[in-house]
Amino acid sequence: MQQAVEERINEKEIVCVVCPNSCRLTVWEDKLGEVHVSGNKCPRGVVYGKSEYTHPVRMLITTMRVEGGVLPVIPVRSEKPIPKELLLKAIKVVNEHYCQAPVKMGQILLRDILGTGVNVIASRDLMQDENKKIAFSIYDEMSPEEIVQQTLVEDLFDKKQNLTFEEKEKLERIKKHLVERLSPHFNKM
Repeated sequence: MQQAVEERINEKEIVCVVCPNSCRLTVWEDKLGEVHVSGNKCPRGVVYGKSEYTHPVRMLITTMRVEGGVLPVIPVRSEKPIPKELLLKAIKVVNEHYCQAPVKMGQILLRDILGTGVNVIASRDLMQDENKKIAFSIYDEMSPEEIVQQTLVEDLFDKKQNLTFEEKEKLERIKKHLVERLSPHFNKM
C-alpha cells in the first residue's frame, strides 16, 4: 500500500548556523500552513529553520562616520537582529548619520532604527583627536556659507590667500553648488 506524498509548498534549502554541524535543512509548508523542517541533527535546527523560513533576521554590522575622532569611522552593530528585508535600508540610514568623538563601546548611536525598536551601538571605543576638536570648534560660530568657504580654501586651494581670477570663479561656482546641496541639511539642524 502506497503512502500519499505530502504536498510541499514553497520548499527551501537552508544551512543552519546555530551549531558547528551546519546542517542542510529542507523547510516547507503543508496545505494547512504548518512549517516543517527536515535534515536537522539537533532540535535547535528545527527552531532555526522555522524562524529563518517565516521571518529571517540578521545583525546589522557596518561603520559610521565620526567627527573629531582619531579615526574617520567607527564599527557599529545593531543590539539585536533586525528583519533581513530592512538590512540595506538600515545601512543607508547609518551612512546618513555621524557621531561625535569620544565614543564608548556599547554607546547608543542611533535609536530605534527604521522603527524596529532596535538601537545601533558602537562596537569599540574611539578617542577624540584633540587637534580636530580645536579645528572643528571654529565651525560652531560659522554659517553654512562660511564653512564651505573655509573648507574649500583650506582643502582645494591649500590655504592660498591670493587667488587668481580663474580660481576665484571656480571657488564661487563650487561654493554656490555646495551651499545649494547642503542647505536642506543645515536647515534640519
